[in-house]
Amino acid sequence: WWFGVAGGANYNMYRGTTQNLNAGLKATDAFHDGNGFGLFAGPVIEYHRPNSVFGFMLQAGYDDRRGKYDQIVNTANRTQDLTTKLSYITVEPSLRIAPFRSDFYLFLGPRVAFNVNKSFTYTLGPDPLVPASTATEVKGDLDDIRSTVFSGQVGLGYDIWLSSKSSHSQAILSPFVSYHPK
Repeated sequence: WWFGVAGGANYNMYRGTTQNLNAGLKATDAFHDGNGFGLFAGPVIEYHRPNSVFGFMLQAGYDDRRGKYDQIVNTANRTQDLTTKLSYITVEPSLRIAPFRSDFYLFLGPRVAFNVNKSFTYTLGPDPLVPASTATEVKGDLDDIRSTVFSGQVGLGYDIWLSSKSSHSQAILSPFVSYHPK
C-alpha cells in the first residue's frame, strides 16, 4: 500500500457555444472558444505488488477548471469578455497497469466530479459611439452546469524512487499526465 498526495496543473479547453449565462443574463453574442489553467490537489492511495502488472489507485481532490474565453466583438462593435471559475471535488478510482513490470505505468478508470463553484465574470466593453460610456461588468453563477459529472480518465506516469526500494519507509515522486474528456 502507498499513501500520498497528488498535485498539479490543469490545462482546460472550452469549445462549443456559450451565450445564456444564467436566467438573468444572455451575452449579446455567443462565446465559442476558451482555455485556462487551474490546480488539482488531493490525497491518493495505491495498491500494487512489486514487479506485478496490475494495481489499483484511488485519488480524490479539489479540481479547479477555470477558463477565459476569447474576446469577441458584437454587432454594435462592443467587446465582450467572459471568465469562468468552475471547480469540483473529484473521486477517481483507476486500474494501474505496469506493462513491463517497471516504474512506468498506465492508468484508466471512471471519474466522478461534484461541482462546488460555477461563478463567472462577464464584461461588455464601452460603446464606441458614446464617448462617455464605460464597460459593464456582471458577476454571477452559471446556469446549466451539471452538479455531478460522470466521466473517465486515462493517463501514464513514471515512479522516481527518492529512497531505497528496500527501505521500510519509501518516498517516491511520480510525475503523470492524464486526460479527462469532460
